[in-house]
Amino acid sequence: MGVIRNILPAGLALATTGAAQLTSPGGVGRLPALGWNSWNEYGCDIDESVFLKVGHHLVDYGLKDLGYEYVNIDDCWSDKVLRRDNTTKEIIPDYVKFPNGIKHSRG
Repeated sequence: MGVIRNILPAGLALATTGAAQLTSPGGVGRLPALGWNSWNEYGCDIDESVFLKVGHHLVDYGLKDLGYEYVNIDDCWSDKVLRRDNTTKEIIPDYVKFPNGIKHSRG
């Protein structure tokens, strides 16, 4: 229920303001970066099912259509023992919490 409590008010505020009104001439600064970060609600109690549920809520509540783009895992998603892959040097996900791994983007 915490996911709903924290996402819905922001979406309602944008819905009543109207995302189009936030556009400046030429579209510059249309919207700030809009999204959700796991830390304030879950701290280290984040896992794949919670993360996916939040992403679906952003779509289901219409927040994606209002400009929400990001669902971020702040911390506690990586394997604290293995840490990094010896070959690629990539951080290794905690496959207990995230059995399908972590797909990430850079840049």
